[in-house]
Amino acid sequence: MKCKLCRFSAVAVVQLLFVQAAAAANGGTHVPIVIQSDADFVNCACVVSGSGSQSNPYVIGPWSINNAANNGVYIDGSSVTKSFTLYNLTIAGNSMPTAQGIVLNHINPSGTQTILAQVYGGQTSIQTNGIGILVENSNFVTLDGAGANSKGTGVTPGKGVINKNSVGAVDVENSSHVTVRGWQMSTNGADNDPDYVAWDPSLAHWGVGGVRFFGVTNSVIDHNSANNDTTISFSLFNSSFNQITGNNANYPFTHNILITDGSSYNTVSGNNTVTGDFFGIMVADPLPGTATLQTYGASMTTSSATTSATRTGLLAPKSPPALCPLSWVALCR
Repeated sequence: MKCKLCRFSAVAVVQLLFVQAAAAANGGTHVPIVIQSDADFVNCACVVSGSGSQSNPYVIGPWSINNAANNGVYIDGSSVTKSFTLYNLTIAGNSMPTAQGIVLNHINPSGTQTILAQVYGGQTSIQTNGIGILVENSNFVTLDGAGANSKGTGVTPGKGVINKNSVGAVDVENSSHVTVRGWQMSTNGADNDPDYVAWDPSLAHWGVGGVRFFGVTNSVIDHNSANNDTTISFSLFNSSFNQITGNNANYPFTHNILITDGSSYNTVSGNNTVTGDFFGIMVADPLPGTATLQTYGASMTTSSATTSATRTGLLAPKSPPALCPLSWVALCR
Protein backbone atom coordinates (compact mmCIF):
# COMPACT_ATOMS: atom_id res chain seq x y z
CA MET A 1 0.00 0.00 0.00
CA LYS A 2 2.81 2.38 0.92
CA CYS A 3 4.61 1.64 -2.36
CA LYS A 4 1.47 2.35 -4.37
CA LEU A 5 1.08 5.63 -2.51
CA CYS A 6 4.72 6.52 -3.24
CA ARG A 7 4.25 5.81 -6.94
CA PHE A 8 1.06 7.86 -7.00
CA SER A 9 2.80 10.82 -5.31
CA ALA A 10 5.73 10.68 -7.73
CA VAL A 11 3.41 10.61 -10.74
CA ALA A 12 1.41 13.51 -9.33
CA VAL A 13 4.55 15.60 -8.90
CA VAL A 14 5.70 14.87 -12.47
CA GLN A 15 2.29 15.76 -13.85
CA LEU A 16 2.25 18.99 -11.84
CA LEU A 17 5.68 20.00 -13.18
CA PHE A 18 4.51 19.21 -16.73
CA VAL A 19 1.48 21.46 -16.37
CA GLN A 20 3.54 24.28 -14.84
CA ALA A 21 6.21 23.96 -17.53
CA ALA A 22 3.60 24.22 -20.27
CA ALA A 23 2.08 27.31 -18.68
CA ALA A 24 5.46 28.99 -18.24
CA ALA A 25 6.55 28.18 -21.81
CA ASN A 26 3.42 29.90 -23.06
CA GLY A 27 4.39 33.11 -21.27
CA GLY A 28 2.09 32.47 -18.37
CA THR A 29 1.48 34.91 -15.56
CA HIS A 30 2.11 34.09 -11.93
CA VAL A 31 1.31 35.59 -8.57
CA PRO A 32 4.26 36.84 -6.46
CA ILE A 33 6.48 33.96 -5.34
CA VAL A 34 7.60 33.47 -1.74
CA ILE A 35 10.05 30.67 -0.86
CA GLN A 36 11.04 30.17 2.80
CA SER A 37 11.34 26.38 2.99
CA ASP A 38 11.91 23.41 0.71
CA ALA A 39 8.18 22.67 0.78
CA ASP A 40 7.46 26.08 -0.73
CA PHE A 41 9.01 24.97 -4.03
CA VAL A 42 6.05 22.61 -4.36
CA ASN A 43 3.45 24.84 -2.75
CA CYS A 44 4.26 27.83 -4.98
CA ALA A 45 3.23 25.99 -8.18
CA CYS A 46 6.10 27.84 -9.82
CA VAL A 47 8.77 25.17 -10.48
CA VAL A 48 8.81 23.96 -14.09
CA SER A 49 11.71 21.48 -13.98
CA GLY A 50 14.63 20.19 -11.93
CA SER A 51 15.14 18.14 -8.80
CA GLY A 52 16.63 20.81 -6.53
CA SER A 53 20.18 19.44 -6.61
CA GLN A 54 23.18 21.60 -7.52
CA SER A 55 23.56 19.71 -10.80
CA ASN A 56 19.83 19.88 -11.58
CA PRO A 57 18.37 22.87 -9.73
CA TYR A 58 14.72 23.75 -9.59
CA VAL A 59 13.92 26.06 -12.50
CA ILE A 60 11.40 28.80 -11.78
CA GLY A 61 10.31 30.51 -14.97
CA PRO A 62 9.81 31.90 -17.44
CA TRP A 63 6.93 33.66 -15.66
CA SER A 64 5.46 37.15 -15.83
CA ILE A 65 4.86 38.70 -12.41
CA ASN A 66 3.44 42.17 -12.85
CA ASN A 67 1.84 44.88 -10.77
CA ALA A 68 2.42 43.12 -7.46
CA ALA A 69 1.75 45.03 -4.26
CA ASN A 70 5.16 44.08 -2.86
CA ASN A 71 8.10 41.95 -4.03
CA GLY A 72 7.85 39.93 -7.22
CA VAL A 73 9.99 37.07 -5.88
CA TYR A 74 11.17 36.71 -2.29
CA ILE A 75 13.44 33.84 -1.25
CA ASP A 76 14.73 33.49 2.32
CA GLY A 77 17.32 30.74 2.29
CA SER A 78 17.66 30.34 6.06
CA SER A 79 15.98 26.92 5.94
CA VAL A 80 16.28 26.13 2.23
CA THR A 81 18.43 23.18 1.15
CA LYS A 82 17.34 23.01 -2.51
CA SER A 83 19.15 24.69 -5.40
CA PHE A 84 17.25 26.98 -7.76
CA THR A 85 17.44 29.11 -10.89
CA LEU A 86 15.12 32.06 -11.48
CA TYR A 87 14.95 31.82 -15.25
CA ASN A 88 13.88 34.51 -17.72
CA LEU A 89 11.43 36.17 -15.37
CA THR A 90 9.50 39.27 -16.40
CA ILE A 91 8.76 41.47 -13.40
CA ALA A 92 7.33 44.95 -13.79
CA GLY A 93 4.99 47.50 -12.33
CA ASN A 94 5.86 47.00 -8.65
CA SER A 95 6.71 50.67 -8.46
CA MET A 96 6.64 51.37 -4.72
CA PRO A 97 10.14 52.28 -3.44
CA THR A 98 9.90 49.45 -0.90
CA ALA A 99 9.00 46.86 -3.54
CA GLN A 100 11.76 44.84 -5.16
CA GLY A 101 11.63 42.73 -8.28
CA ILE A 102 13.65 39.90 -6.70
CA VAL A 103 14.89 39.58 -3.11
CA LEU A 104 17.43 36.89 -2.14
CA ASN A 105 18.13 36.84 1.60
CA HIS A 106 20.17 34.46 3.75
CA ILE A 107 21.26 32.32 0.82
CA ASN A 108 24.00 29.87 1.89
CA PRO A 109 23.99 31.53 5.34
CA SER A 110 26.83 29.36 6.67
CA GLY A 111 29.26 31.08 4.29
CA THR A 112 29.95 27.89 2.33
CA GLN A 113 28.12 26.87 -0.84
CA THR A 114 25.55 24.24 0.00
CA ILE A 115 23.06 25.23 -2.72
CA LEU A 116 23.27 26.80 -6.17
CA ALA A 117 21.32 30.06 -6.31
CA GLN A 118 21.08 32.11 -9.46
CA VAL A 119 19.05 34.56 -11.49
CA TYR A 120 19.71 33.78 -15.13
CA GLY A 121 18.53 34.45 -18.65
CA GLY A 122 18.88 36.73 -21.64
CA GLN A 123 15.12 37.27 -21.68
CA THR A 124 14.95 38.36 -18.07
CA SER A 125 13.27 41.76 -17.74
CA ILE A 126 12.99 43.56 -14.40
CA GLN A 127 11.51 47.04 -14.70
CA THR A 128 9.68 49.78 -12.79
CA ASN A 129 10.21 48.38 -9.30
CA GLY A 130 11.89 50.11 -6.37
CA ILE A 131 15.08 48.00 -6.63
CA GLY A 132 15.44 45.46 -9.44
CA ILE A 133 17.34 42.78 -7.51
CA LEU A 134 18.27 42.91 -3.81
CA VAL A 135 20.75 40.39 -2.34
CA GLU A 136 21.25 40.51 1.43
CA ASN A 137 23.18 38.45 3.98
CA SER A 138 24.01 35.87 1.34
CA ASN A 139 26.92 33.93 -0.11
CA PHE A 140 27.58 32.29 -3.49
CA VAL A 141 24.85 33.93 -5.54
CA THR A 142 25.03 34.47 -9.31
CA LEU A 143 23.05 37.15 -11.14
CA ASP A 144 23.67 36.57 -14.85
CA GLY A 145 21.80 38.37 -17.61
CA ALA A 146 23.55 36.13 -20.17
CA GLY A 147 24.79 39.11 -22.16
CA ALA A 148 28.50 39.33 -21.32
CA ASN A 149 30.47 40.47 -24.38
CA SER A 150 33.23 37.96 -25.06
CA LYS A 151 34.90 40.32 -27.54
CA GLY A 152 34.95 43.57 -25.58
CA THR A 153 33.44 45.51 -22.71
CA GLY A 154 29.81 45.53 -21.70
CA VAL A 155 27.07 43.38 -23.18
CA THR A 156 25.84 42.06 -26.51
CA PRO A 157 22.29 41.88 -27.92
CA GLY A 158 20.09 39.26 -26.30
CA LYS A 159 20.91 40.27 -22.74
CA GLY A 160 18.78 40.51 -19.64
CA VAL A 161 17.58 44.01 -18.79
CA ILE A 162 17.06 45.82 -15.48
CA ASN A 163 15.58 49.21 -16.33
CA LYS A 164 13.66 52.14 -14.89
CA ASN A 165 13.69 51.03 -11.26
CA SER A 166 13.15 54.03 -9.02
CA VAL A 167 15.97 53.30 -6.52
CA GLY A 168 18.33 51.26 -8.68
CA ALA A 169 19.10 48.05 -10.53
CA VAL A 170 21.13 45.71 -8.25
CA ASP A 171 21.82 46.24 -4.53
CA VAL A 172 24.06 43.73 -2.72
CA GLU A 173 24.54 44.12 1.03
CA ASN A 174 26.51 42.20 3.68
CA SER A 175 27.28 39.34 1.33
CA SER A 176 30.20 37.53 -0.30
CA HIS A 177 30.98 35.60 -3.48
CA VAL A 178 28.26 37.32 -5.50
CA THR A 179 28.62 37.68 -9.27
CA VAL A 180 26.74 40.36 -11.23
CA ARG A 181 27.34 39.80 -14.94
CA GLY A 182 25.86 40.39 -18.36
CA TRP A 183 23.08 42.91 -17.65
CA GLN A 184 21.88 45.99 -19.49
CA MET A 185 20.93 48.52 -16.82
CA SER A 186 19.32 51.74 -18.01
CA THR A 187 17.64 54.73 -16.38
CA ASN A 188 17.64 53.30 -12.86
CA GLY A 189 17.65 55.44 -9.73
CA ALA A 190 16.83 59.07 -9.04
CA ASP A 191 18.69 62.30 -8.34
CA ASN A 192 19.96 62.02 -4.78
CA ASP A 193 21.86 64.32 -2.43
CA PRO A 194 25.50 63.13 -2.58
CA ASP A 195 27.52 63.51 0.62
CA TYR A 196 31.04 64.66 -0.27
CA VAL A 197 32.11 65.35 3.31
CA ALA A 198 31.25 62.27 5.36
CA TRP A 199 30.54 59.96 2.40
CA ASP A 200 27.51 58.62 4.22
CA PRO A 201 26.65 55.40 2.31
CA SER A 202 22.89 55.59 2.83
CA LEU A 203 20.52 55.31 -0.10
CA ALA A 204 19.23 58.80 0.59
CA HIS A 205 22.60 60.19 -0.52
CA TRP A 206 23.65 57.84 -3.30
CA GLY A 207 20.78 55.53 -4.18
CA VAL A 208 21.64 52.25 -5.89
CA GLY A 209 22.06 53.38 -9.49
CA GLY A 210 23.50 50.49 -11.52
CA VAL A 211 25.15 48.15 -8.99
CA ARG A 212 25.80 48.98 -5.31
CA PHE A 213 27.94 46.87 -2.99
CA PHE A 214 27.72 47.60 0.74
CA GLY A 215 29.64 45.35 3.13
CA VAL A 216 30.51 42.95 0.30
CA THR A 217 33.64 40.83 -0.17
CA ASN A 218 35.11 38.53 -2.82
CA SER A 219 32.52 39.46 -5.42
CA VAL A 220 32.46 40.53 -9.06
CA ILE A 221 30.79 43.19 -11.21
CA ASP A 222 31.71 42.05 -14.70
CA HIS A 223 30.68 42.88 -18.27
CA ASN A 224 27.56 44.92 -17.61
CA SER A 225 26.38 48.06 -19.39
CA ALA A 226 25.03 50.86 -17.21
CA ASN A 227 23.49 53.84 -18.96
CA ASN A 228 22.01 56.91 -17.28
CA ASP A 229 21.82 55.23 -13.87
CA THR A 230 21.82 57.73 -11.02
CA THR A 231 23.45 58.62 -8.82
CA ILE A 232 26.32 56.18 -9.63
CA SER A 233 26.89 53.44 -12.18
CA PHE A 234 28.87 51.11 -9.87
CA SER A 235 29.66 51.79 -6.20
CA LEU A 236 31.55 50.04 -3.41
CA PHE A 237 30.93 51.11 0.18
CA ASN A 238 32.86 49.31 2.93
CA SER A 239 33.54 46.50 0.46
CA SER A 240 36.85 44.74 -0.09
CA PHE A 241 38.56 42.14 -2.30
CA ASN A 242 36.11 42.68 -5.15
CA GLN A 243 36.56 43.08 -8.91
CA ILE A 244 34.96 45.59 -11.28
CA THR A 245 35.94 44.44 -14.76
CA GLY A 246 34.94 44.82 -18.39
CA ASN A 247 31.94 47.08 -17.85
CA ASN A 248 30.52 49.95 -19.90
CA ALA A 249 29.24 52.88 -17.86
CA ASN A 250 27.79 56.10 -19.23
CA TYR A 251 26.07 59.26 -18.07
CA PRO A 252 25.56 58.84 -14.34
CA PHE A 253 24.72 61.95 -12.32
CA THR A 254 28.06 61.81 -10.46
CA HIS A 255 30.60 59.01 -11.00
CA ASN A 256 30.75 55.86 -13.03
CA ILE A 257 32.73 54.04 -10.33
CA LEU A 258 32.91 55.07 -6.67
CA ILE A 259 35.03 53.25 -4.07
CA THR A 260 34.82 54.60 -0.52
CA ASP A 261 34.23 54.05 3.20
CA GLY A 262 37.04 51.63 3.99
CA SER A 263 36.78 49.69 0.74
CA SER A 264 40.18 48.04 0.24
CA TYR A 265 42.07 45.71 -2.08
CA ASN A 266 39.56 46.00 -4.91
CA THR A 267 40.56 45.62 -8.55
CA VAL A 268 39.21 47.93 -11.25
CA SER A 269 40.26 46.77 -14.70
CA GLY A 270 39.34 47.18 -18.37
CA ASN A 271 36.19 49.28 -17.93
CA ASN A 272 34.87 51.89 -20.34
CA THR A 273 33.96 54.84 -18.08
CA VAL A 274 34.69 57.84 -20.27
CA THR A 275 31.41 59.72 -19.73
CA GLY A 276 31.29 60.17 -15.96
CA ASP A 277 29.61 63.50 -15.21
CA PHE A 278 32.03 64.33 -12.37
CA PHE A 279 34.75 61.66 -12.51
CA GLY A 280 35.03 58.39 -14.36
CA ILE A 281 36.50 56.71 -11.27
CA MET A 282 36.51 58.17 -7.75
CA VAL A 283 38.25 56.62 -4.75
CA ALA A 284 37.59 58.65 -1.64
CA ASP A 285 37.56 58.71 2.15
CA PRO A 286 35.46 60.75 4.56
CA LEU A 287 37.11 63.83 6.04
CA PRO A 288 39.00 63.38 9.33
CA GLY A 289 36.73 63.52 12.37
CA THR A 290 33.62 62.21 10.61
CA ALA A 291 31.68 59.29 12.05
CA THR A 292 31.95 57.36 8.80
CA LEU A 293 35.77 57.50 8.83
CA GLN A 294 35.76 56.24 12.42
CA THR A 295 33.32 53.46 11.49
CA TYR A 296 34.82 52.22 8.22
CA GLY A 297 38.44 53.43 8.25
CA ALA A 298 40.52 54.44 5.21
CA SER A 299 40.35 52.86 1.78
CA MET A 300 42.96 51.11 -0.29
CA THR A 301 42.44 49.95 -3.85
CA THR A 302 44.23 47.95 -6.50
CA SER A 303 44.72 49.76 -9.79
CA SER A 304 45.24 48.00 -13.10
CA ALA A 305 47.21 49.32 -16.06
CA THR A 306 44.58 47.82 -18.35
CA THR A 307 42.21 50.59 -17.31
CA SER A 308 43.47 53.00 -19.94
CA ALA A 309 43.55 56.77 -19.84
CA THR A 310 41.24 57.01 -22.83
CA ARG A 311 38.65 54.91 -21.05
CA THR A 312 38.76 56.56 -17.67
CA GLY A 313 39.49 60.16 -18.53
CA LEU A 314 42.49 60.02 -16.17
CA LEU A 315 46.21 60.37 -16.67
CA ALA A 316 47.67 56.89 -16.52
CA PRO A 317 50.87 56.85 -14.42
CA LYS A 318 53.89 55.10 -15.86
CA SER A 319 54.06 52.78 -12.86
CA PRO A 320 50.71 52.80 -11.05
CA PRO A 321 51.03 51.91 -7.37
CA ALA A 322 49.62 48.57 -6.39
CA LEU A 323 47.92 50.10 -3.35
CA CYS A 324 46.77 53.67 -2.83
CA PRO A 325 46.09 54.39 0.85
CA LEU A 326 43.76 57.32 1.30
CA SER A 327 43.16 59.43 4.39
CA TRP A 328 41.61 62.36 2.54
CA VAL A 329 39.29 62.84 -0.41
CA ALA A 330 41.53 61.80 -3.28
CA LEU A 331 41.60 59.98 -6.57
CA CYS A 332 43.55 56.76 -6.99
CA ARG A 333 44.69 56.03 -10.51
